[in-house]
Amino acid sequence: MHPVIHYQGNILFIRNTDLFGYDSPKIALNDGRFKLEYPMSIPSGEEINLNLSVFARSDGERFDIIKFSLIDISISCECSKWEKGQWKGLGKSFYHGTFK
Repeated sequence: MHPVIHYQGNILFIRNTDLFGYDSPKIALNDGRFKLEYPMSIPSGEEINLNLSVFARSDGERFDIIKFSLIDISISCECSKWEKGQWKGLGKSFYHGTFK
């Protein structure tokens, strides 16, 4: 799994640069303190934009870019690929990266 990830202001950008889709990704920020279960797939070559305030801690507190810095991101998901006229499950994948 090799996504390209960056943020600008309060928007997080995740681009799928792989040849397979990221199915129902679970995204976590700052050592897993803020989480989001994205309800759709991120197809190969596609980019999603997420407002950072959709990420929440277990106590319900939302991510606030003024209050918190982005330290790291983790993404876990199932992966699939369109092959020979049908979807083929490829298994699980994981990504972790840090922001500078």
